[in-house]
Amino acid sequence: MIIGGQTNEVNVRVIAVLLLISWAALTHGNASPVSASPPGANGKIAFDSNREAYRAIHVMDPDGSNVRRLTFDGVGESGQPAWSPDGTKIAFDTNREPLHFQVWVMNADGSDQHRLSLGQGNNASPSWSPDGREIAFDSDSDGNYEIYAIGSDGTNQRNLTRNAASDTFPSWSPDGAHIAFQSNRSGNYDIWIMNADGTSPRDLTPDSTSEWDPEWSPDGTRIAFSSHTGGQDGQSGLQVIDVDGEHRTQISYDNDGSPSWSPDGSQITFSRGVGGVTKIYSMNADGSDVRLLADGGSLTADASWQPLTCTVSGVADGDTFDCAGGRHVRMLGIDAPKPGDCGGDWAKAALENIFLPTGRSVRLVYGGHLRDDAGFDIASPIWRGDDGTDYNLSVVLTYVGLARAAADGNVLFANWLQDAEGWARAAGWNMWAPDGPFNGGVNC
Repeated sequence: MIIGGQTNEVNVRVIAVLLLISWAALTHGNASPVSASPPGANGKIAFDSNREAYRAIHVMDPDGSNVRRLTFDGVGESGQPAWSPDGTKIAFDTNREPLHFQVWVMNADGSDQHRLSLGQGNNASPSWSPDGREIAFDSDSDGNYEIYAIGSDGTNQRNLTRNAASDTFPSWSPDGAHIAFQSNRSGNYDIWIMNADGTSPRDLTPDSTSEWDPEWSPDGTRIAFSSHTGGQDGQSGLQVIDVDGEHRTQISYDNDGSPSWSPDGSQITFSRGVGGVTKIYSMNADGSDVRLLADGGSLTADASWQPLTCTVSGVADGDTFDCAGGRHVRMLGIDAPKPGDCGGDWAKAALENIFLPTGRSVRLVYGGHLRDDAGFDIASPIWRGDDGTDYNLSVVLTYVGLARAAADGNVLFANWLQDAEGWARAAGWNMWAPDGPFNGGVNC
């Protein structure tokens, strides 16, 4: 690979610019956010409902329109849908095979429905790992309810909790490191958190009331759940708590459960039971602006938001790109130089030629706000590489930026340079000199 030589003065400027990019990635320096609106057309909501006399899985748009049924069992019930991280599949539980509930998986359009879990007990409440490789669920196969995990290909089913108490309703953290669940191992039901391998469980809500239905926020900092604490007339309400147990906040009071966060973290859907009928509602994450989304039959519940995806249609500069369908994305945590500025042409070329070429499909992960004041979505593009690893390209761009500094003589980042060159070689592109001797805007 050709590494263009630079003068010492230019080297200093390059390193300074790229370290500034790195600092922006760590401090999430983007344009000021504005209030979020519901995600776009591919951010659908899956839910279960008995509106057709038996409980089945449905999908709808984020505003409650365009409801469509996906499962047509005719016998038994299907419920508790959970979207895969790439938004292409839905896991759910069903007792269509007699006697027991099992975890099944289907495509987002309802095709290719197949059983995943094993054993003769009830297996339910699926939750995907963020890399899509595993699904956690609860099971009474060993005589009492425990948290299990299984590969999304149906292999390696295993018990994670191995506790005499009842452990149910797992929720995998966005970083893949932890699983939240409800357990009565302290006497009443509390929200617990454990490592993804089942070790180091800790009680997040150690009090005398009951809490259940944990759900991680998209940024991994908070958990929403149901609780009798603060509920009116003995009813349950929804609360939110930081993952360190601080800042516990009541956000609803009216017999509410099954919270589910929108992809950008601005909204929460939930189930509300009134007079023996359960319906799905949505509200802002602070509990304001409650609105009905779906009803029908006696039970409409268990909403799950589809993660947002993007097929890249073009790159605008070193930190913004366009998606097919018209969405414009500003990369979360990146403030790269603009084309024409020092390093800006190189940053844009790196996106176009390696990380975000036209046609690449990425998953969009939000950090608390959907759009900035220019109308751009603020999100990190997550790309699954050929090695099966999920790469956060906001982080990778900074990584490669520091590799650029290494190419200009900064030995602190030499190991990063080797990896970055490997990615460029695999892409068949000279990342420092796409058109010959390096001309990516650094000679300024």
